[in-house]
Amino acid sequence: MTGATGATGSTGATGMTGATGATGMTGPTGATGATGPTGATGATGATGTFNSSNLTGPNNVTVIPVGNGVISLDTIVNPLFAQIYVQGTNPQVNVSPSTNGSESSIAFYANANRTGDVAGSIWYVGQAVSSAAADSFAIAAYAVGKVLTISSTGAVSIPGTLSASGATVASAPWAAGRVSATGALIASVSTTQSTWTPARTATGNYTITFATAHPQGANYTCLVSLTTPATPSPMIQAYNSSSTVVYIYTYQNGSSADLAFSFAVL
Repeated sequence: MTGATGATGSTGATGMTGATGATGMTGPTGATGATGPTGATGATGATGTFNSSNLTGPNNVTVIPVGNGVISLDTIVNPLFAQIYVQGTNPQVNVSPSTNGSESSIAFYANANRTGDVAGSIWYVGQAVSSAAADSFAIAAYAVGKVLTISSTGAVSIPGTLSASGATVASAPWAAGRVSATGALIASVSTTQSTWTPARTATGNYTITFATAHPQGANYTCLVSLTTPATPSPMIQAYNSSSTVVYIYTYQNGSSADLAFSFAVL
């Protein structure tokens, strides 16, 4: 019969390490880590182009780029309370034309929609306004034209009338000049408001005809004087019964006579 199992012998020496097994499947992605600290500010980039969107400023004023460098100032809520303040080195506001010598001006509107409908509903102020000469300053109105012009030499021109302390004074004679004894024009004052034409209709009888009817009708003042000595007893009269014609009569020794004269219609 089989005898009893003998005692276990001592463990033998470890065998050689086997070859590395194949890599296992990738495990699931772990949770996102905490955000790191903000990095340093980068260098300033190049200046970009002007954006065409509206830029709203204080006091409900909106700057609207129109194009070609033109900017319109609009109001969002109430135009009556829109104000623009400019502070800096003189001049604080600069307006220049698109081409040398052309108009550079500011317009003031009576209508909220910035349109002109009646005379004076738009006023223009600036350089070369309403076809004024380059380098001159003028004030003009819609459907009226220039009402005041200042030349580069300081000469002031007012085509209408000038009112001072309640008294209305014509800015220039309506017509004025010198006429020969034959009825020919010798000289005309260059600053008159209307051109005029002289004529001799009979001995000692002359007419001065205005190209434009006088605004006061026939109620104007006419000043006349003889321009050459005539003896004996020279005399001159003026008669105005029309808004376009003044009649001049010259006499010598009580009879009609052809005499040269000067006149001015105010």
